[in-house]
Amino acid sequence: EVVVSNPNGAKDVWLTDLCDHPRYEFPVTCFEPDPPTTRGEAMELRRLAEQRGWDSVIVVTFVPHVSRARFILDRCFDGELIMAASPADIALSYWAWAYAYQTAGYMRAFSHTG
Repeated sequence: EVVVSNPNGAKDVWLTDLCDHPRYEFPVTCFEPDPPTTRGEAMELRRLAEQRGWDSVIVVTFVPHVSRARFILDRCFDGELIMAASPADIALSYWAWAYAYQTAGYMRAFSHTG
């Protein structure tokens, strides 16, 4: 089963189309995380895992986000968590911005208790 998070909802035309018009021979579940953050995604992962009896998941995310996503998801999901980085060509200038953004995200994550 593939689960797709769409934190931008209808604003993300590509994901909305993917979720509204299934074209695969396997189940695809789409959701809008609440809040529309990695924390919201983690809470939904916990809910889905409990509901469906999952004991392992593979999470695919953007390269600069892998470490922080693992930290946040580990707090909500007790099973085996396998992180995979989506391939991307990232400019050095973007890496600098992403490092600052992810650092701020870690600081927010440390302040939440679960």
